[in-house]
Amino acid sequence: MHMLALLTVLWAFLTPMVTGYAHGRCSFHAQINQFCYKHPDNTWDTATHLKMPYIKDNDHKVITVPAGGQPVPVAALEGWRIKGLDKDLWTRWEPYGPPLGGKEAFTYGESQCMFNSADGKDKNKCGDCSWGKWTKGDLHCSEGKIPFDWRTSDMDCSFNC
Repeated sequence: MHMLALLTVLWAFLTPMVTGYAHGRCSFHAQINQFCYKHPDNTWDTATHLKMPYIKDNDHKVITVPAGGQPVPVAALEGWRIKGLDKDLWTRWEPYGPPLGGKEAFTYGESQCMFNSADGKDKNKCGDCSWGKWTKGDLHCSEGKIPFDWRTSDMDCSFNC
């Protein structure tokens, strides 16, 4: 009986954190940062980080500030799991593909909504992004010609939440 009371109180406390936002179309601004870095074996590679200062609800109120608004590595294999919504939002960098030599891929709710930065704006889809140009062309990090070079690109995305 005590356990049931504890669970009821706990549920009442946690529910507003999960469902206490205006559902409909959520949105976020994000910045992709890429830079060249050197491995211990003296080879060079490209690192990709995503900075997402906030996710806003349908009423344009901030729901969550992923990673405190700090850049997070978004390697193709691991990705980044963002919490704070009813369902998790996953993101990862896919290094090959149109139109800009790669794309940031998003999945909201275990494959229920998949969209990416290369899709363009389309409010009829479950999610979409408007992606700006890079501050410079491909870095060619693996060639090691310009050590510690970097570039950025901004995007605005929205998705059904």
